[in-house]
Amino acid sequence: SASVGTGYAQAVSVSGGTSPYTWSVGSGLPGRLAINASTGAVYGTPTSAGTFTFTVTVQDSSSPKKTDSKTLSITVAAVAPTISYVTPNTLTQGTSYQNVVITGTGFTSSSYHQLSTNGGSSWSWASSAPTYNSPTSLTVAVNDTTVQTVSVRVCASNGSSVCSGSASVTITAAVAALSITTT
Repeated sequence: SASVGTGYAQAVSVSGGTSPYTWSVGSGLPGRLAINASTGAVYGTPTSAGTFTFTVTVQDSSSPKKTDSKTLSITVAAVAPTISYVTPNTLTQGTSYQNVVITGTGFTSSSYHQLSTNGGSSWSWASSAPTYNSPTSLTVAVNDTTVQTVSVRVCASNGSSVCSGSASVTITAAVAALSITTT
C-alpha cells in the first residue's frame, strides 16, 4: 500500500513474448507516480489520497509486436499532519479575523483546518480554506471577536477524519482606550 508523501515502488511483471519490453500507463495514476518504461515498475511519491484505477500496457519487441494491457488499482492512504506550534499564539480581541501561521509537517494543498472553542470536545470545519505556504506551514484566519481560547487542528482534507493534534490561540481582552476626565 502507499501513503501520501512517502516513496512508493511496485513491480509489475510480464511473461511470454520477446524482451525487451516497453511499458506505458494511461491516465489514472495519482500525482507524482509514474511507470518505468523499461521495467514496468510503478514508482514515485504520491501527493493525494484515494483509490486510483489505471491501465498498464506492455509491448514486446517481436515482429509483429505483441501487446497486453491490464487494469490495476492503488490505494493511497492519507497521512495525518502534525502541528508543532502556532504563531502568534495570543491575539488581542478585535472586530473580525486575524491570521495565524501553523507550523508542522505533512501539510498539502488539500489540507483543511478545524476549530474548537470548547477545548477540543467538538470541532467545526473552518468557513474558509487555509493558505498553503509549504509542507510545513499553513496560514489560517481565527475569529477574534470574543475573548476565548480557540483550538485549531489540521486535517488531510476537508471532510477527512485524518487529523493532527491541536494547538491553541488565546484571544485576550482589548485594553480600553486611555481617557482623561475631570472630577
